[in-house]
Amino acid sequence: MSTAVEHPPARGAGNTGFSALLDLVGEPFLFASTSYPDVLVLHFGERRADPPRVIKGREYRHEYGTYSLFVSASEWVVKGGDVAVTNRGHDDTPPFKELRAAAEAAVGPGSRVLAAEPFPVDRPSVIGYGLRVELSNGAAVTVVPTPDDDPHATAPDGIPFAPLADWNLRTPRIELAVYPGRVIRVTERGV
Repeated sequence: MSTAVEHPPARGAGNTGFSALLDLVGEPFLFASTSYPDVLVLHFGERRADPPRVIKGREYRHEYGTYSLFVSASEWVVKGGDVAVTNRGHDDTPPFKELRAAAEAAVGPGSRVLAAEPFPVDRPSVIGYGLRVELSNGAAVTVVPTPDDDPHATAPDGIPFAPLADWNLRTPRIELAVYPGRVIRVTERGV
């Protein structure tokens, strides 16, 4: 089941919308990973793994946290200690895998989430919700919505591209996806 809403529900309104961020509070950071295309994934909670499978002759086992924060179509900054890592705004941005490793080092495995707060963004070219996650070691992850390159772009066959979420949070019960224009989609997940 999937629902789309334009504004977050009030706190304490059940495990829907932004209230899912409350479940993230207290969870330990496990590790960072990357996903296609240039998606940084921060894993929290308990480490989980899918059954092993063979890909190109090698055994592979997908690992993830019970809570996974995906940041993709927006600018993000991870700050921890003297380290600040961002995916945009620098001509000398390192390869994405290096960004993942630096972000993981800045957050620090084992640090716990103290707060996860959405914030409205209302600029001439961007309306949406950002996210700030604060951790027990002083690190912080901030996601700021950025404008789409071309919101009316289409694939070669003329079909419009689906909008990319600014950020997503997967929990054991739901997936919260936050899109441009303050659109929030909550999808129940099979447990």
